[in-house]
Amino acid sequence: VATGKEIPTNDAAIKFKVVRAEHCGLLDIGAGFYQAKEITRIAGIQHHVAKGLRDPRIRPEDIELLCDGKPLPHSTSLVTVKHMYWKKSEPLILQYRLRAPGPTPSSSAASISITAPPPSS
Repeated sequence: VATGKEIPTNDAAIKFKVVRAEHCGLLDIGAGFYQAKEITRIAGIQHHVAKGLRDPRIRPEDIELLCDGKPLPHSTSLVTVKHMYWKKSEPLILQYRLRAPGPTPSSSAASISITAPPPSS
């Protein structure tokens, strides 16, 4: 039902860190904690990791992200990962590695905004 008022957008952010999975053979992108809108999809973070690896042969869809050792579907949002996979109060930790050979899901990573959070006081 249209009321003529703007629908509020969800600008809530989630703090997270992306680290290299053990024994994956990829470069450590060495990033600290990030902050992104909770609606950010895993596909967008795959894109960010692939860019950080600085290897033109590695595409975002070649990257697999995991949470607590469980592979994450590329269409999953950060808020879903936090509540369904992480279930901890501390900041979310995601691991990355190369996806195992086989069919890869299509990735439609839209432009996302991932920023380092401001220093704590």
